[in-house]
Amino acid sequence: MAVEYIFSEAHCSNSICLVLDLWLIVGIAVFLILLLFARCLALHVIKQRQHRKIRAKNTTISETMIKKDIDDAQIQSKKNLEKHGIQFLAARNGLSSFLGKHSRVKHFKKLFTTNLMTKHDNSDLFVKPTYEENAILAVAPNSIRVQQEKDKVHKLLTMRRASLTSNVSFKVADNVFASVYEVKLAEVRLVKRVAIGPLSEVYAGIWRNTKVGVKLLMPRETYQEGLQEAVKNFRREIWVMSRMNHPNVLHLIGASLTSSCYVLIMEYMANGSLYEYLRDQNNIIPMPLILNCTMDIVHGMGHVHEQGILQRDLKTKNLLVSDHLVVKVSDFGLSRYKDKMYGDYTFVGTPFWAAPEVIRHDNYTEKADVYSFGVVLWEMIERKDPYQGLNPLQVPLLVCQEGLRPKSSEKPTPLGYKELMQECWDENMDNRPDFFEILKRMEQIAATYQNQADWEQDEVVIMLLLIFVKFICST
Repeated sequence: MAVEYIFSEAHCSNSICLVLDLWLIVGIAVFLILLLFARCLALHVIKQRQHRKIRAKNTTISETMIKKDIDDAQIQSKKNLEKHGIQFLAARNGLSSFLGKHSRVKHFKKLFTTNLMTKHDNSDLFVKPTYEENAILAVAPNSIRVQQEKDKVHKLLTMRRASLTSNVSFKVADNVFASVYEVKLAEVRLVKRVAIGPLSEVYAGIWRNTKVGVKLLMPRETYQEGLQEAVKNFRREIWVMSRMNHPNVLHLIGASLTSSCYVLIMEYMANGSLYEYLRDQNNIIPMPLILNCTMDIVHGMGHVHEQGILQRDLKTKNLLVSDHLVVKVSDFGLSRYKDKMYGDYTFVGTPFWAAPEVIRHDNYTEKADVYSFGVVLWEMIERKDPYQGLNPLQVPLLVCQEGLRPKSSEKPTPLGYKELMQECWDENMDNRPDFFEILKRMEQIAATYQNQADWEQDEVVIMLLLIFVKFICST
């Protein structure tokens, strides 16, 4: 039998050989295609796993991480975060440690900053009223500004009641619980920061197409030791505000209290604090407006004391001015109920406005707020800080031991105004009037001033008539 070589012409001309060779080529090609497809599929699976790990790392926080963030830096703000609300967006999504080193914050910065700076920049909505607008209201009848403010507040609170679905309950102290309307953070958008303190920040924001104030508990790194106390005070402030309803007390809309985020939503006050308003010399503040604003404070503080609450930090920085020039009492972070004094009587508030008994850590009553109101009365006339030129560290000692008080006002004041001011900051708290008596005194002062102003106006008219008659006779 002859040997037939595999590469010989006779072998290759065999049809069976050609078919086998063809299938061999097809098989190799299919194998290569499947190998390439398997490689691509493996790379895709690996890539998807990596993406899932990244997303899980950026968008989920374990309970351990939340606890660590709360213990180490509750809602801590970093300077490198965008000022247009990236902190609030992170808090809304449950990512509220606000530590810049965490990659999840960087992820949200990249994801949301562009939209915040373009589509949702509503900072123009929060421009303060012009000096001309405030000047018109300053000389307008008191009933006009009061009615306009009443209509605005009614609309705001009606929006809340129309959508009331649930309340959030929280613990204030031992055996003390409270409940407040829960605002969904997804409905609130921060626009710009208007104030910053060691323990909190205040923003202007939008809630259901309405301008609101948003207060966030955001302690600085240097205040981490007092974090637990700050949380208690923040909850107590929400509790106190939720129990008050008065035209001259800042209205609470609601709050959001989660394990990683403490947010308080309140009405927006366009003209800022009374402290800033008084010191801006471009603002026209005639005496009738001073008296009306003063009575706003008296009405508000009277309501606060009727609820059995001590404000304990009454000063012009904590008195806010609305766009209708209505003054409202705010900032109840240091407030206490008279029958629920937690711990010893400690020095709280601001030294320049604090009563002597508060500075000395003595037992004090609501008359400590009356003392602070006396300093506010002085500010309303002078439009400057009390005790200017003195060492701030020496002022409390001089107030307690030497009876130091703000310098006597040299500017003209209505009859009885100075006497009331001096009675309010009397050394003996029993000699100070309460806000019910202060209201009656202020109404008398305002009525006397109005009668005097009318009489002076009549005198001017009579003098002009006499001058006109004399001119006619001479001609």
